[in-house]
Amino acid sequence: MEFCKSISAFKAYLSVVGIMMFLLSMGIIPERKICGRLRRIHANGKGRNPVYRCSDKSCRKVSSVTASTLFAHFHLSLNDVLAIATGWINRYPSVVICKEPGVERHTVGHVIQAFRDLICVWLQEESFQIGGPGHTVEIDESAFGRRKYNRGRHIRTKWVLGGIDHDRKTFLCMVDQQDASTLQEAIERFVKKGTCESDKRPKGQEDRGL
Repeated sequence: MEFCKSISAFKAYLSVVGIMMFLLSMGIIPERKICGRLRRIHANGKGRNPVYRCSDKSCRKVSSVTASTLFAHFHLSLNDVLAIATGWINRYPSVVICKEPGVERHTVGHVIQAFRDLICVWLQEESFQIGGPGHTVEIDESAFGRRKYNRGRHIRTKWVLGGIDHDRKTFLCMVDQQDASTLQEAIERFVKKGTCESDKRPKGQEDRGL
C-alpha cells in the first residue's frame, strides 16, 4: 500500500543515527550531557536506538537517548514510533499502520493514545492568543459528558470554551464554571485585545467586549 511504500523509503533513506539527528534538530529529543562532558552519539546495534556515551575513557557511562522521554514508554525503535506517527498524522487506520512496523494493533493504539495525551497537555500548558485588530473570533462553549446507553450513574459534565479565528487558528480550554467572570478571564487569556466582537458569545458574555 501507499503508506507502507512511503515508510519503507523513509527507513531506507535515513539511518538510525540520521533519524536521531533529525529528532535532535526538531527538539523532540532533548540535548543531554553525561558527567559534564560532551557526548557522542553511537548506534547501539543494527535497528536499535542510539545511546549517549561519555567521552571520558575513565567513565564511558552510557545512557539511552530515549531515557526520560515519551519514546521510553513504548519499547519500540525510533523508526517504528516515527512510522506510527506518520500513519496517524496522515489519518491511516490502525489496521494499516501496524503492517509496516510489524507491531500488534493494540501497540499502535497505545502509541497513538500517548500522542493524543501529549497534545492535550501541550494545549493546556501552551499560552498563545488568537485574533487581533481586524480579526473576528467566534466563541462558543459546549458540555461534554456521556453515559453508556444513557444508563448508569450520573456523569459529571465538563464544559469546554473554544474560539476560532477566521484565519483558522483556534483555542480550546476547560472551564470549571460558567459565570461571566470565569469565561471573560479565559477569553482575555486566549484572545488578543482589539479583536472584533465574536458572532457567538458564551452565556453571560453577550454584553461584554473582548
